[in-house]
Amino acid sequence: MAIKTRRFYSARKSCSCSMPGVWRAVAYMDGAVVVFHSPRACAHVARTMDINSQYRTLSENEREQWGSVPLLSSQMQEKDAIFGGVARLEKCLRFAIETYKPKCLMIANSCVAGVIGDDVESVAREVEEEYNVPILTVECCGFLGAEYYDGYFEITQKLLERFVKPCTKQKDSVLLLGDNGGPWGHYAKEVTRILQEFGVEVIGQFPGYMAMDELEKVAAAEYAVVLGGRGQTHIGLRKVAEQLQEKYGTHYLADIYPVGWQETQDWIMSIGRMLGREQLAQQVLKLEQ
Repeated sequence: MAIKTRRFYSARKSCSCSMPGVWRAVAYMDGAVVVFHSPRACAHVARTMDINSQYRTLSENEREQWGSVPLLSSQMQEKDAIFGGVARLEKCLRFAIETYKPKCLMIANSCVAGVIGDDVESVAREVEEEYNVPILTVECCGFLGAEYYDGYFEITQKLLERFVKPCTKQKDSVLLLGDNGGPWGHYAKEVTRILQEFGVEVIGQFPGYMAMDELEKVAAAEYAVVLGGRGQTHIGLRKVAEQLQEKYGTHYLADIYPVGWQETQDWIMSIGRMLGREQLAQQVLKLEQ
């Protein structure tokens, strides 16, 4: 039999799994349900990440404000690695739709699903047509030639393509891009506070923290601010910001990671230039000193 899929490994890739990346990108999007086409144990990894995040929030005396969306596993078994697991996946998808009535399903594939070559897209397409519920799939499969950020940014891209459409801009509105502990985290709260000094409103944090019904706000934002980061995180989020600017005219700031007072000053002045409010930026700097 001819080989249809070739996977290349690179030393530049980190040794991590793409499935938690898919999960994290949509974990708090109300109306979504995530299905791991995997053995049951794989879902435990993502759930552990979520539980640890919640405990960290509580340990910092922050009131937990969000509940994560359902995470299911197709519960592949040893025999599925021989005979294929598409029947088990189809059963899981039907259960997810009939039980949770989601606005969208996301499927993350495990190493096992990738090795045996399960045709996940065909199953997803068939169930989507039957139930008229959008189902998004990703090409990456666990550790198999992929890693965490492959899953995170591929599902982010699919959300943009499927649900975000051109719309009227909301004046003085900002979209935060990235995670950094979520809307209740210190980083996002501080960014939101400073942006309010400029008279602009944060209307969402994408991906991961906007309900499925709110995704139209992504294109409505006048501006986007990439929450700080370096490496793959920053590269991926910057690409998202560039796409928003190209398709929807959303101006963005992504060059500065405001760690330390000097970079914070640079960040505030850059916000002022992006908004066309340089004088106000000077006033904000004085208030922050």
